[in-house]
Amino acid sequence: MNEFKVKIGTILRADTTLRSLLSKAASPYGVYFARPPLPNPPFPLVTFKTIGGSANDAGRDCQTRSPILQIVAYSATNCDAIMERVEFLLNQVTSFTGMTTCRILHISLDSFGPDDFDTEFNCYTLTHRYRVFLIKRD
Repeated sequence: MNEFKVKIGTILRADTTLRSLLSKAASPYGVYFARPPLPNPPFPLVTFKTIGGSANDAGRDCQTRSPILQIVAYSATNCDAIMERVEFLLNQVTSFTGMTTCRILHISLDSFGPDDFDTEFNCYTLTHRYRVFLIKRD
């Protein structure tokens, strides 16, 4: 699953349109694992993390796993545009090629939260959760 985490970060950071929406020109381009950096996060930004999931009861060689990928956009003005771009990137057939420890079968929007306001960071947030269907390779 570590390769999947790294791949998500790579996909999001490599997209120049997302970088533009986040107003970032230097690494990590406003994309962070789990939560915004403290003490002064460079908004707007995106965080991502995986949340548990299930595995079918097939043998280890063909076991399908389905973790949840949570992505949160933080912005004063454009959470919707940021999340539209993230969804576009995750739905590209070629985004997950070249992985050696797992194979992504499908990613689909599982749920999305309402527009929210984060009082700690004093900005708006929008959360999307994606169901990831993958097969772990040995």
